[in-house]
Amino acid sequence: MAEIPFGQFLLNNGTIGEQQLEEALEYQNEIDLFLAEFVIKQGLLTPEQVNEVYSYIGTQGGVFTEAAVNLGYLNGIQAKMVDDEQQRRHRFLGEILVMRRILPESQVDKLLLAFEKEKTQNFK
Repeated sequence: MAEIPFGQFLLNNGTIGEQQLEEALEYQNEIDLFLAEFVIKQGLLTPEQVNEVYSYIGTQGGVFTEAAVNLGYLNGIQAKMVDDEQQRRHRFLGEILVMRRILPESQVDKLLLAFEKEKTQNFK
């Protein structure tokens, strides 16, 4: 069985609705877009290069910094700096659901445990 994302797990068990998931994922994407702004403001990439990185990811897969390094736009040190910034800014879906008061933290914790348990059972 293919692994499903946490958001799909929450939809499947009726914990949240589609609109709530869409709003949370949209917020998560907005946060991730700050990465593009960050590399441009730092003078690491031009807007055109950022678009090329996203195009590369669309066809080749991978993550932003890996793609930027493969395209020759970032070196290893710059990629580490960008990765660190992305980790600092990134929010997981569960965090967003709590931040936006869609679910209480205690419920998210229980759901994450159930999700991990289900993933483990599916791999057996």
